Amino acid sequence: MNRLQLGLLIISINNVTGALIDDLAAELCRSLVYIYSIKKKAELEKKISDVHDSLMISNRRLNELTVKDNLDKLANIRHLASKMLKARNGSSGEYVLIIVEIDNYNEINSRYGFNEGEFVLSCVSDILSRSIRDDDFLIHQYCERYVLLVKNIQKDPTEIITKRFTIALDELNSRLKKPYVISLSWGCAQASLENDFEQAYNQAEQALLQNKQKNMLR
Repeated sequence: MNRLQLGLLIISINNVTGALIDDLAAELCRSLVYIYSIKKKAELEKKISDVHDSLMISNRRLNELTVKDNLDKLANIRHLASKMLKARNGSSGEYVLIIVEIDNYNEINSRYGFNEGEFVLSCVSDILSRSIRDDDFLIHQYCERYVLLVKNIQKDPTEIITKRFTIALDELNSRLKKPYVISLSWGCAQASLENDFEQAYNQAEQALLQNKQKNMLR
């Protein structure tokens, strides 16, 4: 075979197989990309799984701490109730337990930021503290929840106190002119040193939930 014949053969092979070689190269490229993407997907899924497991562990620990913290605070509230009544010589031992919650605290905190959430807590704390006497107790139990212990010196002090809440809250919202309106719900229960504290707390909490549902329907 001379050089001319060899050249014609190479040209002939290139013309016939060129498209096939291109197709094979493209298929090989797609296969490599697919294998790479499968590998990366597996790595990403493992990272997501590890993060999920870590979050689950963190949430479980946080829940355990939250439950313990709330139990500790309930015990502290019970102690304050006893201290409040014992400090008032000649009192009947009866008091009103009021649970107050900021309805839209989480929404304000997430939408407008932590500092705005802290500002709302400060405003509500001021309203509640000015609505009771100096020798009553106000406890910030957690986040959006407060507990008030009010000495029962009259037939039903809750009407007077909650009216103060409403008036002060309306004045606050009118004065602040924020893009949100602070909303409160509360529940009350009569209690005494002789009664089970947890029972009174649960009654106030049930009344709070009913009040919150009414506020949601407005």
